[in-house]
Amino acid sequence: MRCRVVNRLFAAEEGSPDELMKALDQDVAVIDPRQAEAAYERDFAGVRTMQDFERVAAERIKHKLASKDDVPLVEDFPLAPEEETPDFSHLSMALRFYAARAIEHWRGNTRLTLTAIIVRTVEQGA
Repeated sequence: MRCRVVNRLFAAEEGSPDELMKALDQDVAVIDPRQAEAAYERDFAGVRTMQDFERVAAERIKHKLASKDDVPLVEDFPLAPEEETPDFSHLSMALRFYAARAIEHWRGNTRLTLTAIIVRTVEQGA
């Protein structure tokens, strides 16, 4: 019912699989979706028109892109299988974004955030 992700790649010489699995239990950030929902409700309170909605959404994205906060090293978040497709395509897409970020960081592009990758993908129409 939960997923735990280590948001980085490991070199082969960094240890055995058993040692690397221990990374799943170190400095874990447990994500509570109720906090994100409350922030969403605060930001969109009073929005009545599509124009206002688009303005607030653009401000939220601009703020996220300007933020230095990205993703925690180890993240634990709830899954919602009852809201998922039979092949778990939503989770699969989210994990692809996380993998793209990890690969970019591995290549040295450590300033690239998960939000920036998602925005870039949406802008490209993928």
